[in-house]
Amino acid sequence: MTEVNNRCLFCKAELVSGTDNCSSCGLSQRERTLVDWEIRKVVEQDVVVIDPILNMQEQLSQVGIDLRLDFYFREFLHMRRGYISLAEEIPEREFYYLRETDIEKEGYYFIQPGSFVLAQSLEYVALPDFICSRLGGRSSLAKSGIEIHATAERVDPGFKGHLTLELKNVGKMPVKLYPLQRIAHLMFEVTKTVESGYTGIYQHQVQIKPPKPDRDLQRLICYLRGRGIAV
Repeated sequence: MTEVNNRCLFCKAELVSGTDNCSSCGLSQRERTLVDWEIRKVVEQDVVVIDPILNMQEQLSQVGIDLRLDFYFREFLHMRRGYISLAEEIPEREFYYLRETDIEKEGYYFIQPGSFVLAQSLEYVALPDFICSRLGGRSSLAKSGIEIHATAERVDPGFKGHLTLELKNVGKMPVKLYPLQRIAHLMFEVTKTVESGYTGIYQHQVQIKPPKPDRDLQRLICYLRGRGIAV
């Protein structure tokens, strides 16, 4: 049983010794994936923040909640240098073009075959330090050739901000995406309380941020150059 000073993780009420369930909020302290009624409860109690939820009944599923597509897209520019170095900080203006879709004028965004673009969730998400989330795609989009995340499916405990969506069209036809449509699915897993919640560069992001240089890679390159190895 997971305990924090013998109090409920969710509502902080005192726990009865020898039981997993809180007598106050009814939620179990066990590590597990949250189901629909638990998700509804933790959102209503602001244990997990998902804002705004336009239609809880439509967005809530058995083991997760759907997120909607925001209006912002980051399209990659063709850089003059001809490549991207993960060890260098690239000025944002050289890396991305920020496009905001005007829903009243356009109302949609075309993602072309083979294209990769960054988008974000309409919802601002905030997790406590004992819940992590997993971001997944929706099957209806997958059947149209749209992948929702290239690699980053985990949302760490303590994260706060809009979630970045790494969209790719692996199909052979352009796909029309609409801001405010349900685009992704978020599951919630109760963990042990972490020593330190997420404090990375994407904390509190309200618009998609470009990546920062890989510090570990920078140290490796410095080491190799110090040994006379050209990199």
